[in-house]
Amino acid sequence: MKINIDFDGWQSYLSGFASCFLLILSISFVFFGVYRQEPIPVMELSRSVAGTGSMLPSVTPDTMLDTIKFKGNMKCGHAYIYSKNDTNTVVHRFVYEDAEGLLYFKGDNNQYWDDPINLSQIEEEVVGYRWD
Repeated sequence: MKINIDFDGWQSYLSGFASCFLLILSISFVFFGVYRQEPIPVMELSRSVAGTGSMLPSVTPDTMLDTIKFKGNMKCGHAYIYSKNDTNTVVHRFVYEDAEGLLYFKGDNNQYWDDPINLSQIEEEVVGYRWD
């Protein structure tokens, strides 16, 4: 008894399977965003120095702060730099926004909240600390 094996049939089956697999893999890369052509954003860091001790113990008066330009998204508990008036800036944590849109901040070492400010007074968001 002689058995004939048709190798051409298996080759076309494997070729079809490989084509389907590659097609599904390519679609999943596009669908799940694995392959992207837009550039990866890079943060532009600047440096500031905390001043008065109002953020003790997390930030000492000589701590270098890594900051980025404020983009408009407030996060409760995050530290921001805002202008108190034309000459003074403050580094404190955001704690509350009232119904009128006024923003309240507080230094970690302060007992009371700061006077409320407007969104336009926020200049930078603190993204890191350095104790050099």
